[in-house]
Amino acid sequence: MKFQLIKALTVSLALFCLTPSVKASDALFGAVMSYCQDKGCKSGAFYYHFEKNIDRYCSGVKYVNSEVTQSDKMAIIEQMVIDQGLPANISLLPLVESGLDPDAVSSVGAVGIWQFMEETGIDMGLVINANIDQRRDIKASTQAAIKYLHWLKKQFNGDLDLSIIAYNAGVGRVQKLIKEYGTDNPWLIAKGLLRGKEAEYYLARYYGYSLAMYAKGVCDESDSL
Repeated sequence: MKFQLIKALTVSLALFCLTPSVKASDALFGAVMSYCQDKGCKSGAFYYHFEKNIDRYCSGVKYVNSEVTQSDKMAIIEQMVIDQGLPANISLLPLVESGLDPDAVSSVGAVGIWQFMEETGIDMGLVINANIDQRRDIKASTQAAIKYLHWLKKQFNGDLDLSIIAYNAGVGRVQKLIKEYGTDNPWLIAKGLLRGKEAEYYLARYYGYSLAMYAKGVCDESDSL
């Protein structure tokens, strides 16, 4: 398994470096390589997606390193996530979902930093009625999101990337694409979601923010991207 991963990384690196359109800094690409070797990116599909979304990765780096993420809210979320057995960078999902805004409301009615729909929120133990909406509560909604992500992991045999995609797109849609494509590669599944729309880039945005947490200092604003 380790040999296959190294081989995939090597082949992907070679293909990436031969692509003249890529203008990311060496520091950024080095950070991605280090991140993937540590975290276990599944295949060259990651690098293909990375090449197509370099601006999103660099935007993630700048955003996570900005003042927005230096708040007490982020510290609370990160500690809760770690304490309950999920990777620290899961705490970045609210940035992808809502920009960390407790009052965020989507066009389809999802509310709060974790963007829970009412039915899902109630299923995960949140109180939602005429007097109170715990989707807007940082601690309560984070606890519910952690519970939901653990449930999603069970649906996808522990695959966190597929769980993250399903958090945004729904379990049924992801399971349908796995059957349709004959693969559970999360990067290929992500590309099949709402082609040309924002859902396709959800996992890329999450990884962009994760990369920023993992390797601060990359994507200098002076770089040509």
